[in-house]
Amino acid sequence: MKKYILIPLILFLGSISLLNSQTIDSEKIKDNVLKKFQKKIIDQGDAGGNVVMLHKNGKIIYHHIQNSYKKGDKLITDQTLFPIWSMSKPITTIAVLILREKNLLKFDDPVSKYIPSYANLKCKSVNGIVDCKNELRIIHLLTHTSGFIYYDDFMLDAIRSENLDELMEKIREEPLEFEPGKQYRYGLNQDILGKVVESASGMSFYSFLKKYIFDPLEMKNTKFFIDEDEKKLLQPLFIKNESIEGFNQTGITGINDLITYDMEYKIELGSLGLISTVADYSNFCSMLLNFGKFKNKIILSSKSISELIKKYADGPHAGDIDFPGVYNGLGVYVLDDPSQMDFKAPKGLYGHGGYQSTEFFIDPKNKMYGVFLNRTLTKYNHRYNFIKSVYDSF
Repeated sequence: MKKYILIPLILFLGSISLLNSQTIDSEKIKDNVLKKFQKKIIDQGDAGGNVVMLHKNGKIIYHHIQNSYKKGDKLITDQTLFPIWSMSKPITTIAVLILREKNLLKFDDPVSKYIPSYANLKCKSVNGIVDCKNELRIIHLLTHTSGFIYYDDFMLDAIRSENLDELMEKIREEPLEFEPGKQYRYGLNQDILGKVVESASGMSFYSFLKKYIFDPLEMKNTKFFIDEDEKKLLQPLFIKNESIEGFNQTGITGINDLITYDMEYKIELGSLGLISTVADYSNFCSMLLNFGKFKNKIILSSKSISELIKKYADGPHAGDIDFPGVYNGLGVYVLDDPSQMDFKAPKGLYGHGGYQSTEFFIDPKNKMYGVFLNRTLTKYNHRYNFIKSVYDSF
């Protein structure tokens, strides 16, 4: 009897091992699986038009635009602009890593070296608001262990500020949720890092990004601000909640998304302010997958890219309790235990998403990456279902 119990157990353990290793040799996918995902989220009212691009072994193996054809939506083209929100964070992180390679900053540097007023910060405690005991350091911002969060009036403070210097002072007035380095709490850290980049480089934040990331990666349409002609290329925002369902042309639904991307806007927000296209962000992913290289250019060393996926804090990532089995690297989630989800994706996959349901992942094991762009605010778990659909298609 024991013999017959042991055989299924061995098979079960073997299947778990296979699931966690998940090496994909083929470059052929079942197009209908991904197309079904892209169409289903439209039909169910979980998203508007959307686009998916997959690269494997340096080739595009899937690129499909699924338009909704619904009233108020626009047809997506290769020129369509998408606000990428928190997918801006990894770009800012790469900028900081470039500065470190240039010996212009160190992870352990106090933030006050670049923003002097940050030498004296306040922290919340059981005794109320007190002087912070720990010094805020660059590594705390990179890993979301600083104690800074998106406080209620952050977007109002940003839109009313004339420059990053002014915004930094408004952020500084907010007490930290805890002592720097003591906990993980997702927040506005990359906005502060944007000012650190300016101080360390002597350039404006966008100028640095353009010179060292966007231009060499041929990301010609990735920027903070756009003119009136470019605004015509913006995808409308699809919203579905208890009280409304439809498309919003401006994308502004409340205090948390006041960004207009107008040219007269002053603040370059490194945590959530960028607009991009599927081709542009694909180039950024290509660089990550190839450990800092893009075509014949070296953007960053492989050692620095490896820093991204080291474990700096336990999961979940950004409060995603419905995306378990991950830990936190330098502002990216890293899949550590695929068995906690119904996933065929391998251990070591990493990525990030955005507020309006954008997503990217990098799969070093299978030399593959994926980009999913749309503009949606619903309760649908886009991250999980996008990645699951990709691996179910093989």
